[in-house]
Amino acid sequence: MTQGISFSVKIEGLDRLKTAFKQSPLIVKEQIAKAIRLSALLVDRNTKLITPVSQVKGSPGGRLRSGIHTQITPFEARVVSTVDYGIYVHEGTRNFPLSMPPKKAGAVRQFMKIGAEHSEGKVQAMFQVAINNVVKRIAK
Repeated sequence: MTQGISFSVKIEGLDRLKTAFKQSPLIVKEQIAKAIRLSALLVDRNTKLITPVSQVKGSPGGRLRSGIHTQITPFEARVVSTVDYGIYVHEGTRNFPLSMPPKKAGAVRQFMKIGAEHSEGKVQAMFQVAINNVVKRIAK
């Protein structure tokens, strides 16, 4: 029969490490929720900046833009157009195809899609910041 060697090791700060790991789900949730909220607001802003506005004299103009809303729930956000004709402006119709540009300079037809695409780099950066914050806070 072979005899094993027995030894013990005391790890300094083990209690702090256990506490940090117990808190990590809350830290992750907080940071990711913040990144989602900020990302949605950025997409909302970038979308509204390029949304076509009616140039018809006497029309209220800006209804399509003011109909864009951000809906934020835990771990999800949506930027939506609540105006019933928004989809037709965005996707085009037979009478107003996508190839027909809006009259307002800087506006685009697929405003929702392009607003999201213009936000992509900054959204990625926001989530990278969130991840870095999680790691820093857990490591404290």
